[in-house]
Amino acid sequence: MSVTLAKHSGFCFGVKRATETAEALADTGGKIYTLGHLIHNKKYTEYLEKKGVRSIDEGGLSRLLSSPPANATVIIRAHGISRGLMNTLREAEKSDGTFHVCDCTCPFVSKIHKIMDENTSDDTFAVIFGDASHPEVKGIVSYIHGDYAVISGSAELETSLSGDLRDKLAEKRIIVASQTTLNHFDYEKSKKNIQKLYTNALFFDTICCVTEERQLETEELAQNCDVMLIVGDGESANSRKLYEIAKQNCKSTFFIESAAEIPDNIKKMHCKAGISAGASTPGYIIEEVQTIMSEHENFAEL
Repeated sequence: MSVTLAKHSGFCFGVKRATETAEALADTGGKIYTLGHLIHNKKYTEYLEKKGVRSIDEGGLSRLLSSPPANATVIIRAHGISRGLMNTLREAEKSDGTFHVCDCTCPFVSKIHKIMDENTSDDTFAVIFGDASHPEVKGIVSYIHGDYAVISGSAELETSLSGDLRDKLAEKRIIVASQTTLNHFDYEKSKKNIQKLYTNALFFDTICCVTEERQLETEELAQNCDVMLIVGDGESANSRKLYEIAKQNCKSTFFIESAAEIPDNIKKMHCKAGISAGASTPGYIIEEVQTIMSEHENFAEL
């Protein structure tokens, strides 16, 4: 067995900044909260809880704001939040000098907020490619002025264009953007389909460059391996996208959350194995997977 780890594996810039900020604040002794899980990784969430960092939902935030404890800080995760919720937090910060907001929204996500705010109006129709239920997308659409639709991918787009959406797009200027972790290949397909029908569409290619590199690398690695392991949490959108891409290029692709989930039959195989990991997968988990797979590689050499 030979084992290759994708170079672009593990925490991206935005996630790394958020996790380092949370850990540093935890060491200050204040009351630290994250609005939602800081990253989509259960093991890391448990780690933060042990350090005293609590995760709260919007209901918990409302209760917190009704009577903020002294020296409390709410961390906004890399996915970002809605415009209305951010305004509420900033007002609370102004009215209470001991309450703080630490905005760790990824710069790539903040850029999409700005794009929507500055380029949409009553005479535009915005098409956002992504998961409508994802926190990042919920935040993005809150900055849109005018009509919009959230489309999951090229398959849904084709169905929608055969219905009411086709007429709606014909009536207004079209603004197109995407969730930062969207499947790059599927987005390009959707983009071409819109361009064929509407010459006035304005496209903003907002898939994160790190996400794109990670997806391209995973595709190439999967094409040259007999087995692929995608390491990530099941709640991680970008990890699931990597799995979909790898699966299309390597039938023996497995999604695992930790080294404990490596299938036993892989350990006995004489093959080329590839490992790729999502942007919210901690480095130590990736290292554990790589170490176990490398141990079998060394055993095969002996």
